[in-house]
Amino acid sequence: MLNSALGVVAAVLAAAAFGAIWSLIALATSSRAPWLAIVAAIGIVVLLRFNEHPPSIARALSAAALSALAIAHANYLMAAGFIGAQMSMSYADLLWRMGIEMAVAVSRAHAEPLEPLAYALAFGIAFALGWRMPGEGATKLRKRRSAAASR
Repeated sequence: MLNSALGVVAAVLAAAAFGAIWSLIALATSSRAPWLAIVAAIGIVVLLRFNEHPPSIARALSAAALSALAIAHANYLMAAGFIGAQMSMSYADLLWRMGIEMAVAVSRAHAEPLEPLAYALAFGIAFALGWRMPGEGATKLRKRRSAAASR
């Protein structure tokens, strides 16, 4: 039970970290870098796998939800960076003052044409790999369950 709770906390922190790294890359390159949504989705699924979450619909939905969290976090941070640059405000101060509505408006205004496609691909990849990753056959799953049962 504790291992599962720690796994969930680690996954949420990883999604936030992927969003932060994505926003840093995007702000440094003056691009929104929507392709990083796919990288974040794959990284989240790999983390869930290595935290020994078994391949299932629950892992697939968790991976998609965590990918959405990473996308939302990255877009919020990118919007804060853009607004801060325009208003000459400190980034840290703006993160607390900016509302979600403002972040959504700025993100929508600066969206690139292929962003929805990248986000849809990220959700699809997260769901598909969460359901079952290559190398996670039924025999490996049975071996893992029997090893866990014998402990």
